[in-house]
Amino acid sequence: LYLLKILKLRKDEKRKKSAEILKQKIELELHSLGMPNARIDIEFSHIEDRYSRTGFDKVDFMFTSNIGFELKPLKLVVSGGEMSRVMLAYKIVVSEVDEIQTIVFDEIDTGLSGNIATVVAEYMARLSNKKQIIAVSHLPQICAMADENIKVEKSSNQSSTFTHAVVLKDEDLYKEIARLMGADLDFNGLNVSKNLKEKCNEYKNKKGN
Repeated sequence: LYLLKILKLRKDEKRKKSAEILKQKIELELHSLGMPNARIDIEFSHIEDRYSRTGFDKVDFMFTSNIGFELKPLKLVVSGGEMSRVMLAYKIVVSEVDEIQTIVFDEIDTGLSGNIATVVAEYMARLSNKKQIIAVSHLPQICAMADENIKVEKSSNQSSTFTHAVVLKDEDLYKEIARLMGADLDFNGLNVSKNLKEKCNEYKNKKGN
């Protein structure tokens, strides 16, 4: 029993040291993702004297994005747009050590727009240096940053519903990006769409993506 307690203390110390490093790295990423006042903490509370599925401790992620507000449980205070960036920051940090080769982001762009959407698209491109990224998105910036785009649509008749998946290339891709931007599908709209795609390609080439 004494030896077990010694081992527990050592594991607790390692876990808390790792948690401190993790929270500092996540905070740095969040600051770069347009949340300069974001703070993260990882709290430990003892639950029992024998191992559970999560060890001896209960772990809570605490969060605030505003100056003057106390840290509270992440799940209680985070907004949709904030959660998107917290998840992305976390994935970027842990991608340095985990062995998962493919990451699926389902609507990670929820609540994002404007310059922050561009920053998130660039971060996803950066993460794709190490992992394969599959993203479900409606943001033109993220779609333009992707190496491959697949448009998924539903249709139905009187008896059934069908799902269609089409790989978008060239003009079809420019039209879809323009549609997501709310632009007209005329020369001007397609030209704006094409410029966005070219800028994304330039960014990836510059960053070695």
